Amino acid sequence: MNTGYTIHSIRPRSERVSGMRITEIDVRDKYHAPRYRVGRWLVHAYTGTLQRYLAGRPTMEFEHRRNVARQLSYIPGGMKAWAGYMPGGFATYYVHEPDHRRMVNGKKLDFITRNFFRHSYDSIGVRARLYILSWLVAEWVDEFSGDISWVSIGCGSGQPVYDVVRSLPSFVRAKATMLLVDQDEIVIEFAKKLYDHQRKELPDVTFMTGNIVEPDFMQRVIAGKVSIVDMMGLFEYLKDDDCATVLSYIYSHLEIGGLIIFTNMSDERPHLDVHTRAIGWPGVIMRSVESVAAIIDAANIPAEALSAYTSRDRVYNVYRIMKL
Repeated sequence: MNTGYTIHSIRPRSERVSGMRITEIDVRDKYHAPRYRVGRWLVHAYTGTLQRYLAGRPTMEFEHRRNVARQLSYIPGGMKAWAGYMPGGFATYYVHEPDHRRMVNGKKLDFITRNFFRHSYDSIGVRARLYILSWLVAEWVDEFSGDISWVSIGCGSGQPVYDVVRSLPSFVRAKATMLLVDQDEIVIEFAKKLYDHQRKELPDVTFMTGNIVEPDFMQRVIAGKVSIVDMMGLFEYLKDDDCATVLSYIYSHLEIGGLIIFTNMSDERPHLDVHTRAIGWPGVIMRSVESVAAIIDAANIPAEALSAYTSRDRVYNVYRIMKL
């Protein structure tokens, strides 16, 4: 993922939700540039047509034999090959890095698939949530003076967080250590290979495989005080009670001034039917800001510790918890 993003506006909302500060942010990357304008228009026109088709057939499931939206979505060979990676870190790796020509499985990422990864709402949202993470961390390191113990849970390929860390000043990287965690052993092995190619620009990194919801594993991952924990793309797969349990445990082990940054797909996201019934991405739990605020309350974390960031694309909300 290229962390060369720009922020065009930051607008705090006048109201709060359950005591939570909410900020609207417009963040863009190179695929917003004029040279990509026609490609973006074509992708949005195409996905908009799929959305209207599915909205008019609310009971048609992804697997339905007459689901024309699914059939059209998987005509390109690159999309067919990519579907085998869903859901998980391999699939999102190519959304973060849509200029790749081939996937790990050797299949070609054709022109249509690459443009879908550049310009679809899901792709824009997946990259935007990492840009917001990068922006929040860059602000935080200016104020945090101690050594940095960073845990990335649900890290996938690791490349997005590698890019965020590589963008930090060298003196910050020199005082940091990282732990990357995912339940997919294959994607963790891939993350290790990517790290080996970049280790000169990164802090020391260790890797663990397991399910963070399991208490014994959670205690192994968060065994002592930590400075920052990111969970980008994890909470949409956890039940409310599990979210609250994980947040409560991590918050109790967070250093004063430390951060938890996590995301959840917004219940206001556009092109939901394309996401679920044309592409067929499974199992995502969308949540409103109010629903996340209720989880924070259940985790016994003070509302004043929480800030929410809504991206202009409206696909994901990003949440920051600072230990008070």
